[in-house]
Amino acid sequence: MDNTNELSFTVYLGNLPTWVTTADVKQWLVADGLAADSAKAIVDYGTGECRGFAFIEAHTAEDMHAIIGRYDCAPLEDRILRASQKRTSTDTRVRRRSRG
Repeated sequence: MDNTNELSFTVYLGNLPTWVTTADVKQWLVADGLAADSAKAIVDYGTGECRGFAFIEAHTAEDMHAIIGRYDCAPLEDRILRASQKRTSTDTRVRRRSRG
């Protein structure tokens, strides 16, 4: 079965410091009263440090927009976080083709 038509409510959370863990992201969501099915900070396997971004899977579009609204342009230490809906592989292919 082809899943390409399924909606994705995944949030890209970027510009994270290297010390951020999956547990930190989950704790922030709970503290802010935001609903998410899962969260994962992406780590460098060599160093074990965060690579600067995480993905948060929301249950609904409303939850996704609430997460984006809370964290996009939010300050964390000396950084400004970025949050947006994760691009699909189709979005990436279209964007690459249009540069040409």
